[in-house]
Amino acid sequence: MLGIAIILIVYMIPTFVAFGKTNFGAVLFLNLFLGWTVVGWLVAFVMAASGKSVADADRQRKAEEAMIQLAESKASAPAAGA
Repeated sequence: MLGIAIILIVYMIPTFVAFGKTNFGAVLFLNLFLGWTVVGWLVAFVMAASGKSVADADRQRKAEEAMIQLAESKASAPAAGA
């Protein structure tokens, strides 16, 4: 029984690594359905290790929104010499 638990934990390592990242759902799906193959498990693990955290993705989105607002405000401002 302990052996089965250890095998399941090792099998799900990519999913544990991807927890809290933007690609968690994709890694979970790949791990569940193709993780039994060595290639599927390795791809899931690489995806999990290289994914962005949700906090990083939020920070990047907010920075991009701020840059867009700045560009729009500069575009709508009257010219200095007019």
